[in-house]
Amino acid sequence: MAEVQKLRTFTRLFHLTVYLACLDPEGSKRCYWVRLDQLDDVPAARISGKLTLHIPLDQAMPASLLESFYSVFVRAVTLYTPQRRT
Repeated sequence: MAEVQKLRTFTRLFHLTVYLACLDPEGSKRCYWVRLDQLDDVPAARISGKLTLHIPLDQAMPASLLESFYSVFVRAVTLYTPQRRT
């Protein structure tokens, strides 16, 4: 959680958009990209003694580790708009 707080400060100070790549813990090539600001209203939950953040997968952008970084990045900044839950 400290890393997330540092990234939030950095992005607000320099007016940047930061994406987090969430990898499959089982090692598949599937991953999801989440904009840091999507986590702003997500409450932290403690799992196995560690604070974690959870969002539904339909709010994350699916990607593959087989795709180039550039192609995923372009898709993220031009086409993908996650649905915010109200």
